[in-house]
Amino acid sequence: HHTQYLIMSSSEEQEINTFTKWVNLHLKKRDMQVESIFTDFRDGVKLINLYEQISGFSFDKYNKNPRIKVQSVENLRQVLLKIQEFMESAGLKLQYGAEQLYGEEGGESDRVQILGLLWVLISKYVIADGAEEDSEYKSLKQELLAWCRENTQEYDNVDITNFTTSWQNGLGFCALIHHFLPEKLDYHSLNPENNLENIQLATTTAESIGIDNVLDMEELATAEQVNERSVMTQVALYRQHLKSYADKAKAEKLEKQVREYEYNARSLADALQKQIDDFNGQTFEDKTNKDVELAQNSLFDYRSGARGTLASQKTVLDCDYIQMRKDRAKGNVDAYEPSSEDLSPGNVDNLFAELMNAESGVQQRIRERQNALQETVEAYNNAANEYITYASDKAQNFDAENADGELNEVDERFNAVQEQFEALRGDELSRYATVAFERVTQARDFVHFAITGEYNETLQSVVSLVQNERGSVPDAAPEGEEASAEEGSSNEDTLVG
Repeated sequence: HHTQYLIMSSSEEQEINTFTKWVNLHLKKRDMQVESIFTDFRDGVKLINLYEQISGFSFDKYNKNPRIKVQSVENLRQVLLKIQEFMESAGLKLQYGAEQLYGEEGGESDRVQILGLLWVLISKYVIADGAEEDSEYKSLKQELLAWCRENTQEYDNVDITNFTTSWQNGLGFCALIHHFLPEKLDYHSLNPENNLENIQLATTTAESIGIDNVLDMEELATAEQVNERSVMTQVALYRQHLKSYADKAKAEKLEKQVREYEYNARSLADALQKQIDDFNGQTFEDKTNKDVELAQNSLFDYRSGARGTLASQKTVLDCDYIQMRKDRAKGNVDAYEPSSEDLSPGNVDNLFAELMNAESGVQQRIRERQNALQETVEAYNNAANEYITYASDKAQNFDAENADGELNEVDERFNAVQEQFEALRGDELSRYATVAFERVTQARDFVHFAITGEYNETLQSVVSLVQNERGSVPDAAPEGEEASAEEGSSNEDTLVG
């Protein structure tokens, strides 16, 4: 990160107080504190402890109770070497050494040097700590200002353009808190004219959520000249803490995304597998025509309803997966790995493809059964037509001297057809068989009449049937009456000699 550690002089009391509070925030964790940053660092002990506390680095050996100057200077030399290391990485160089920082015997360290040194540490471990990697901004100050503007831009009466006057009415601090933790204060009830009240609210709210106040906030509200470094330090502490909330919120969001994705993926996978099993379990070898019609209607309902729902769920799941990957990449979080293989996008894709095949399979089996049933109907119609043709021919060409034998032959063939049609009794196709068998029965009755000359009540319909089959069968007269025929007609035309 292109860090700039600006070492610049400032004699403002506000800066001294701010830096002193910041130092003591860390030293109190080691049961230490400084009364004056200009005298209490001269032996190097508290400066070493401060550096260890904020950096996590531990010095192997130093003089914990220096009694002479040389021991104090050695302590200062060690800590200044560590500070110079990260300054050099930023292209900067420390302009003084341990001897200069120690100062005159019995006096205090150079104020400019101490304030500059502490500003370097604050820049490194507070301001730079919350900065983005590979930032496009030229300085930490620019980046911190941009972060403030980004997170307060939607708030009325807030326009962060600097680290001095932009913060005096307290609304900038309140807006930052509200942006990340809106439940902590009611921003929209605040009056921009009430500087002190706003700053007091920001101070108490910040303390309640763990943000340390190192800036004299009440003094800020009324100060004629605001110290920039002090405000930057305080704002950076806000960013450090509020970003932890933001990071936590992002982590919770990512965890929630995973939970929701896996729940939806599992639900969709289960629904797909259930539908696949249902389709694969549908067979129609022995099904009636009614059963097949119901299956076809059920498949139609699936295609117009459930299939679209499943496809929509898969589309949403794919979008959620893409968004989850983007959010994790943006947050520098490891790529998502499903908790089990069956929750992977590839598995859902495979199940969806398998479902399409299963759907095609059940449609194919329905068609095959429909074709088989149609062939059955045609077979019975053919059998009926064959008998009717036989009966029509027999009615015209029978052996009158062997009437009983002819009748037996007619009945035997009729019984054979009847046995064939009996196989469909109770089947959904029975209605087709019934119609066809009625034609067969009528044909048999007609032959009986032709051979025996006996009239029965079905004769008219039988004659009509034969007319339809042969195309030219006249009406027959009841028993005892002569058949009426047009001149030129023949016994062969009437089929009733």
